[in-house]
Amino acid sequence: MAVINAIEDRIIGVPFKVEVKSASGIICDDTQLPQGYVKVISVGPKVVGVKKDDTIIVPKHGGQAMLHNGIVYQAFAPLEIYGVLDESEFKTDVSNIITI
Repeated sequence: MAVINAIEDRIIGVPFKVEVKSASGIICDDTQLPQGYVKVISVGPKVVGVKKDDTIIVPKHGGQAMLHNGIVYQAFAPLEIYGVLDESEFKTDVSNIITI
């Protein structure tokens, strides 16, 4: 994966798909979720509370999308982030990153 360095107050990450199961065990498509999940790859020097390798929750269609070497990256301002997931409760499977 390419290294893109975030500047100022920006956060750059790779969006990925999650598997959602209903209470009855049916696997649902994550397109029904109102939010997206992003694995952080770079954090600008003015960002507080988010670090590299965090998984963040963001608006489904938020951020600025970029395409580099067939991988979709997204850049966010701190105010666009809903929160940082606790990795002990949520295991990130980065094999599901979105590519074109």
